[in-house]
Amino acid sequence: MSFQIHNTVLRDIFMPDELPSGDRAAYLFLEMISLAFVFGAVEDLLAGKLVICVVALACAVLFFLAAIHPRIIKGT
Repeated sequence: MSFQIHNTVLRDIFMPDELPSGDRAAYLFLEMISLAFVFGAVEDLLAGKLVICVVALACAVLFFLAAIHPRIIKGT
């Protein structure tokens, strides 16, 4: 039962029902920033810089969440 509740919460956070439609440019810009952080994380992982890799992945997730949940930025 507990796993099902957590699964639902995670699904709501990372998989919204629809993508933002009004601010398409802002959505795409934030997605590109997120992708750049992912590429940086992979580069740092291959270079053996684990701490920087984890920080870059955390930044990528934050930008991704900001892109798919525009209310975070707008404050509404």
